[in-house]
Amino acid sequence: MRTRRILGRLGLAAIACLIPATLADLWLRGKVGACGVTPFATSTVDRLPHLLFPGRTTTYKGALVRINAQGFRGEEFPPPETGRTRIALIGDSVTFGNGCPEDATLAVALAAELAARGRAAQVLNCGIPGYNADNVATLLRTRVLPLAPTEVIWVMVANDVSGALARSEIPVDATIDRLADLPFRSPLLQMANQNASGLLRRMGFALDGYVESIVRAWHHQGSEQIRRALDAIRADCAAAGIGFRVAIYPYMTRPDLNPFASIEAGFAAVCAERAIPALPLVEAFARDEDLMRYWVGPLDGHPDGVANRKVARLLADRCYP
Repeated sequence: MRTRRILGRLGLAAIACLIPATLADLWLRGKVGACGVTPFATSTVDRLPHLLFPGRTTTYKGALVRINAQGFRGEEFPPPETGRTRIALIGDSVTFGNGCPEDATLAVALAAELAARGRAAQVLNCGIPGYNADNVATLLRTRVLPLAPTEVIWVMVANDVSGALARSEIPVDATIDRLADLPFRSPLLQMANQNASGLLRRMGFALDGYVESIVRAWHHQGSEQIRRALDAIRADCAAAGIGFRVAIYPYMTRPDLNPFASIEAGFAAVCAERAIPALPLVEAFARDEDLMRYWVGPLDGHPDGVANRKVARLLADRCYP
């Protein structure tokens, strides 16, 4: 009898825990950005894993995404205008604006900030999710320079040092499973894993997750990859007679907990070696501010529109005074 009573109490306790956990998981599922037909297209460019699907409008990471005829996010790029600044932002998903509505992307924020200061400029969003440093350099040479920008800004992030994705055939009508990368398709387990990993990392435990893979990449071949890409981009921009600078977007967490701080500092050092102007965008935020407040979603650490507006103000202050 006593054993049955104990088992019964344990069962009730398990149910009491399971119900709120299930509700929390269901709530988090609603926060995982919906995806429709893929915005990606099979690459026709050597050394690029994929491109964006020209002319397609779809939902990606919870935001409406328009791909213009040139194969980049946003409205159709206007033709160059003599005497008008035309800035191409190159980079990966941070530049593209994963999870951000179009009007909250960095390109739109920078254009609006410059216009408010009486310096109207065309700002082209040439970011493509999933690209690394070598991909960005190739994209610039093959797809961005033909757009005739007057200036190029590489929005660098720590995972630019990662290995390149393999080229794959992407069906025209492919859809993206928004839960595919979550453990057991559970947002709650993903959040628990993120928090536990961060805690264990701060306690000094050796882990083998995403963060560690980026740090290993940096020490293994990442710094050389960055140097190679910077040299290629600088040479291509110089040959075209256009300006080139770098903006280093921080990993969106508390600065003292940033596992990629040394990589971001390394980016700045490599740029300094080459006399390439580089602006650490962490300066757009308060010194000890927890940048997780600017995530686009509870499980998505990409910067939101508020962060992009802060960064745009800093860029305008320092680069276009």
